[in-house]
Amino acid sequence: MKIEIKIRYDDKVIYAGEFDSLKSALVAAVKAKADLRGSDLYCANLYGADLRDANLGGADLRCADLYCANLYGANLYGANLYGADLRGANLYGANLYGANLYGANLGDGIIIQLGPLGSRKDYLIAIVCKGKTEIHAGCFRGTLKALREKVEKTHGGNQYGQEYAAAIECIEKMISARESRLNAGDKGE
Repeated sequence: MKIEIKIRYDDKVIYAGEFDSLKSALVAAVKAKADLRGSDLYCANLYGADLRDANLGGADLRCADLYCANLYGANLYGANLYGADLRGANLYGANLYGANLYGANLGDGIIIQLGPLGSRKDYLIAIVCKGKTEIHAGCFRGTLKALREKVEKTHGGNQYGQEYAAAIECIEKMISARESRLNAGDKGE
């Protein structure tokens, strides 16, 4: 059947073709490196879809089923993920800056956003999933340890260094508390 992926604001077609589902059309669009910014994917069934490096900035993914989807390196800047099922999704390297994650189901994973802070008044985002933590802070991508080293080198003990140190400590405490709760068998359901 003919499937069209449209921009959510004006119904302009971004990608189209003969596919058996919206999921297969989207995967093909990603492989073709289509610019999917602003696409209308409201309540789409994208279970397990390989969306690595997809450009989905500003996309409407409200209530989408992204369970076990591979979003590694995807641009989700400003995407609306309200109520989306992100359990088991690979979000490492994904740009979640400005994304609406309210009500998103992350399973045992968490996303922590703190800010604005630092000299750029930017947000620090921690993605914690499957025992791994990835930090996004401005153009920085890496671990908490690497961020701590970068902050020490760049800011030392000045006011920005102190802000980042407090944010890192907050993230570490939240991760520790969450792990303790999960290890005790409390899934928060």
